[in-house]
Amino acid sequence: MKVLDFSVYYLFNILVVLTHDLAFSLIGLGCPAKKLALGLPFYGRDAKNPAQPYAQLIQARSDQKNDDRIDGFAFNGPTTIKRKVDFAFARQLSGVMIWELGQDSARPEVSLLTTIRQRVQESRRIAD
Repeated sequence: MKVLDFSVYYLFNILVVLTHDLAFSLIGLGCPAKKLALGLPFYGRDAKNPAQPYAQLIQARSDQKNDDRIDGFAFNGPTTIKRKVDFAFARQLSGVMIWELGQDSARPEVSLLTTIRQRVQESRRIAD
C-alpha cells in the first residue's frame, strides 16, 4: 500500500477532531498508521480569493505568529504546525507532507520548515 496523504488545512478548532477521526477511521479499516501522512499547507486560503503563499501572507507581520488568520486568509502558523507534528508523532503516523516548500518564509523566526525541524528534534530528544 502506498502512503496516503490526508490534508486538513482550514479550521484548526475542527482540525484535531477531524484528523483524529479520519486517522482512527482509516486505521480501524485496517490501514496501518505508518501508511498515513498528515498534510501541512504552506499557504493560506479564504472563500473569495485565490490561495496565497504563507511567506506572502506574513511578510508584514511581526508579533502575531500564533494567529492563523490574516485579512480573511486562514493558514497554519508555527503554533498550529507544532500541534500537527505532535499529532503525527502521537498517532505514530509515517510523518508529515508539506505543500509547498517554496511558499515558506525565509525568516527563521516564522519559518514553518524550521518549526517542523525543531519539533522533530524535540520529540526525538523526549523519546530517547
